[in-house]
Amino acid sequence: MRDGGRGCVDRGDAVHSVIVSVPRIEEFASDAERLTREVMARVRPRALVDAAWPDVERMLGDDRIDLLAIGKASLGMAHAVCEHVVACEGDRFAEGLVLASKTRTEEAAALEERLPCINIREVDHPTPTERNVQAAAEVEAFVRRGTGRQDASRR
Repeated sequence: MRDGGRGCVDRGDAVHSVIVSVPRIEEFASDAERLTREVMARVRPRALVDAAWPDVERMLGDDRIDLLAIGKASLGMAHAVCEHVVACEGDRFAEGLVLASKTRTEEAAALEERLPCINIREVDHPTPTERNVQAAAEVEAFVRRGTGRQDASRR
């Protein structure tokens, strides 16, 4: 039986104290960031783009490119795509949108400097926030613009 919420349990004639240590949220956040960095290092998003690029290039043909990248690997993958495209024919990007949870990185700065037509937006994960709602609206508008360009080029 609980002792009025004071953390003591009555087991007949003896009273035992129960001490519960709850880690602080900062400890969980730190562990989550460390695990994310380790996973991303092992997944190597840029290497995945490099490996897939010959097939992607065949699919693209001579078309202009709209780049949409979302998620933890978005910056690395977008940067790798940009390196491939710029190395071949620098002016193929029509527009780009990258959504990432951390955008104040050297990689993001290099991407923005190299290709000003790529917009990088910081989003929150996993909590639904006003910033995420705005980002979702940007993705919808981005897709509609790209579809419109594609339709116009087929006429």
